[in-house]
Amino acid sequence: MFSKSRWLVACYSLLFFGVTTLVAQDKKVPEAKQILAGYIQAIGGQSKIDGLQVLETKSKMSIRGLGVGGKVRIVHGPGGKFKQTMDIDGIGTESVGSDGKTVWGNSAINGAKLLEGVQAEQLKLRSVPFPIAQYEKFFDSIECTGVEKFDGVDCYVTKSIKGDQKPVFDYFEISTGLHRGTKETLYTDQGEFEATSTVGDYRDVGGIKFPFLNVTTVGPQAVEMQTLEILTNSKFKPDEFDLPKEVLDLKK
Repeated sequence: MFSKSRWLVACYSLLFFGVTTLVAQDKKVPEAKQILAGYIQAIGGQSKIDGLQVLETKSKMSIRGLGVGGKVRIVHGPGGKFKQTMDIDGIGTESVGSDGKTVWGNSAINGAKLLEGVQAEQLKLRSVPFPIAQYEKFFDSIECTGVEKFDGVDCYVTKSIKGDQKPVFDYFEISTGLHRGTKETLYTDQGEFEATSTVGDYRDVGGIKFPFLNVTTVGPQAVEMQTLEILTNSKFKPDEFDLPKEVLDLKK
């Protein structure tokens, strides 16, 4: 079982970027590109996604079983700009982001760091409001592996691979086309962690469906993220995506 300190580090890593049973196949499953297109249509359509230049999300976070909680603010901007800040009760502020070029982390536990390699790639994928809509640009190959039960519903399963990284499995509800969750490997300074994220409670905001609940499980622990507010195309401060001083010091 994770110690509390090790879990917090793992939690910090997994948040910055959320056993199934195979169902017998009687019909040929669709191609992955059809499933991804169906998801885009289900949440509002490509034109709605393209029109979203700025996205701000405010959530509350809790780590089940540890009595730890906090507030999370995520801002997506144009040009790959991104910042996520998590204020953890009794711990401090943990943040990651990118000014469109430099990918960084700044932790009350581990200090500031320039992110590179797989860690930077994972964060870059999540720097856009809807990562799945960018899958075909990001991954080398995507295929549908079949139909499985996930969170109690029948889902198409896609398997996405990039380089020699371990595959990412995504689950799309057959009846609605909506994304229901992901199983992936998180690459952190503390090693690799297998994580399962389950999303739900979709709500319409400005003509786009957003999941308001995300539960990510690593080992015996789970992190719950409950969205409180979503703002689309809102104004942000001119210095919103500037590199923190601690990160700038690392670049000198």
